[in-house]
Amino acid sequence: MKALLCFVSLLFCIGSVGYGCWFVTHRQYPILPLEETVSDCSWETQSVDAFNNKQLYPLLDRLCERTFFTYWKVNYWRDCEIWEEEDQECSVEPGSGGGCQICPCDNDEIPVTWQCEDNGSNTQLQMDELITNLPHKGNNETNEGFWKNGNNQDLEELWILYDNSEEYINLQLNPERNTGYGGPHAGKIWRAIYMENCFEGQLKDQCLEERAFYRLVSGIHGSTATQVAERYEIVSQPQKLTGDNFGADRWEFKPNLDFFVYSIGKWPDRATNIYFTWSVLLRAFHKSHTFLESYDFNTGNETDDTTTKQLISKVLSEGECPTAGFSEKSMFSGGKYKSVLKKEFKAKFRNVSRIMDCVACQNCRIHGKLSMLGIATALKVLLDQDEVHLQRNEAIALVNTLYKFSESIRVIELMRERVQEIFLTRFAISALVCVIVHFLLFFLLSNRSRSKTKKQ
Repeated sequence: MKALLCFVSLLFCIGSVGYGCWFVTHRQYPILPLEETVSDCSWETQSVDAFNNKQLYPLLDRLCERTFFTYWKVNYWRDCEIWEEEDQECSVEPGSGGGCQICPCDNDEIPVTWQCEDNGSNTQLQMDELITNLPHKGNNETNEGFWKNGNNQDLEELWILYDNSEEYINLQLNPERNTGYGGPHAGKIWRAIYMENCFEGQLKDQCLEERAFYRLVSGIHGSTATQVAERYEIVSQPQKLTGDNFGADRWEFKPNLDFFVYSIGKWPDRATNIYFTWSVLLRAFHKSHTFLESYDFNTGNETDDTTTKQLISKVLSEGECPTAGFSEKSMFSGGKYKSVLKKEFKAKFRNVSRIMDCVACQNCRIHGKLSMLGIATALKVLLDQDEVHLQRNEAIALVNTLYKFSESIRVIELMRERVQEIFLTRFAISALVCVIVHFLLFFLLSNRSRSKTKKQ
């Protein structure tokens, strides 16, 4: 009888500590629930996780390692036009966990065919003109004053201001990561984006277009924080020594679960907005299927280019989520107000793109500009084009931004698994303590019972 009571008590103890460990762990490390529904998309995060993490992400990971999607052209030296320059440095020294510096490309790294195009010997436009800007009108006489002229009616058609791209960046050598950039200056950037450029009123009372703008901006914010949390502390990094000789050929990082919880876990709307933005990007990617299937991915490396085309075809055929997702057909669908709202939508998006030039961290700036160009390209494809046409830099930005958000969704699942590991570890230790305590109690009670029996 005593043995039975002790066994029942043991089970109760293990069950109690199990629930206690679960409650404390998930309260300390809140992560987006699996069954959370993403509004404006009719998706549950669980179905997205299953599709993205097992099917889409592995394909995009292989695709973005290809030469064509490794090099991206960007102007990261453009002056901030909104505020006066501020002397703001990263708060963490390079090598310990951050560093704002980036590793620019040498000229001999860039595909020769691209250099020919950039020099005007193998292109009709003779410049890196973006589809997110005005359609080409047969000349290249657009001056800097035009882009600053807010009264020009043509400016209202732009999704993002013209970026006079000057330098190529190797995205594999310059991943989005913790640089130590933060504090008041970074807070000022995000306040300007949210407070000065989002629509007024409560989110629940806004129309689809107004909600979509906020959710795209919030998605960029959430994805950035997720990438920083996953690549928080540098373990090893690829270091170019001489010529084509490298040290470690891969970045290695340690994640920071506490930072993720502080930035994302406690704010489930930021996490769901990552899913929303991913849905918009995926929809634009598949709408561009005719263009992408016929595009000449030419870097001069025939083997690599063939692999790129094969992976593009594979992503287009296997990388479409089978459930309902974002639909652009209901946005700006008619009426005078819709036309005015679309212009305001574009104007606010242009403002956000300008704010990216005020980011003091070089690494943060290029990834902010990459995300802005990728999403601007997606919006242009979805809302302004019946027949899709992309310039090289846009195709690179669209695919890399989709990959970035796909990776962020994968990281959310990894963080959820890490929380589960913490819970299991705590539960195992607590259960072991319960077993040991009950064993000792049972042993003492048994000895006492034997002692009484002997005395009698």
